[in-house]
Amino acid sequence: GRSPPGYTEYSARSGGTPRAGPTRAAMVAHQLHRLNAPMAGEYSGHHYFQDGYLGFDDAIYATFRMLSILAREKTYLSDYMADAPRYVSSGVTNIPISEGKKLTVIPALQKTLATQYFVEVNGGLRVKVGSDWAVIHPSGTESLLRLVAWSKTPEQASQTRDSLLDEINKLI
Repeated sequence: GRSPPGYTEYSARSGGTPRAGPTRAAMVAHQLHRLNAPMAGEYSGHHYFQDGYLGFDDAIYATFRMLSILAREKTYLSDYMADAPRYVSSGVTNIPISEGKKLTVIPALQKTLATQYFVEVNGGLRVKVGSDWAVIHPSGTESLLRLVAWSKTPEQASQTRDSLLDEINKLI
């Protein structure tokens, strides 16, 4: 999965069953239906709800859905999210790469990184670097690899991103 680590932690702590899966609307909608999950989301900001319409993916709908929940619970968003884990994102780093190389670099990177870190493969790599997390995946629409890291501080997120970027650059 390409979701931030805080989502996975908070979902599990709240009784949910976080699952990593493929991205792109059709694949997420399929997983949502197959698992009979109430919602799904992607780091890109797409959120899908099984709420009267399979795979609803709309920011305005998501906003009003959240407002509806807050009104029903008679609480504020800040109260609702007070105990949610907080991570800082490095932001997405786009790494230009040829289409041919894009297909071979992920397996090579997996092999290299797995000697030092926990690596999960799912359409790309999800890497645990100490207490930080990072995702490296090929773009589905451009000749790019995308890298993002999450940590508790901006400095650490940048350090983790830079360390992984060094490893990627050795292979490309």
